[in-house]
Amino acid sequence: MPIGARPDGSLVVLDAGRVWSVRDGHASALTDTAGAADGLGPGIVGGAGTAYVVPAGKNRLDAVRVVPPAGRTHALHVTGHLPGGSAPVSGLEVYTLAPAGDGFYATAGIPDGAATYLIRVHGTAADVLAAFGAPGKATTCAAGHPYPALGNPCVMPYFALPLGERVLLVGQSAGQAPGPALAVRATAPPGA
Repeated sequence: MPIGARPDGSLVVLDAGRVWSVRDGHASALTDTAGAADGLGPGIVGGAGTAYVVPAGKNRLDAVRVVPPAGRTHALHVTGHLPGGSAPVSGLEVYTLAPAGDGFYATAGIPDGAATYLIRVHGTAADVLAAFGAPGKATTCAAGHPYPALGNPCVMPYFALPLGERVLLVGQSAGQAPGPALAVRATAPPGA
């Protein structure tokens, strides 16, 4: 599965539990076979060429594998807390990833399903851009109306699409009622 291209023109591909670089007809393994038994989940390549990959079955934010263009693959280490408390963002379960310049956006949720979030990870910091209630208790919101970013009553759309100063949230997971797309500022709201 191709997940993006690096600035040097190489294509980054997930296959057989490894991350590969493909360029000019030659493939090079970027990771060892340590994750081969579990497989790999979603992944993306950021603007600087760093790949971020979620190991299958280990979808917490702190389990995301960072594959830099130079250097060793390592687990993601981020700081940041969820709004209104001291719970760290590192314990969120990652659903989807999207590139964000020097990092990535992730749709993620609390493991017990009590809340869902749009976060932006850059370097070792993670900012919550939007917070949604439990999917089973959230409402299907009407299009064309503003909603608060950190206390959003809507069902969180499943995919994040970066669009300059905004992130467009679209689509739904299986079993969710269709809802409108939501546009969120690409920077953390005041007080986040």
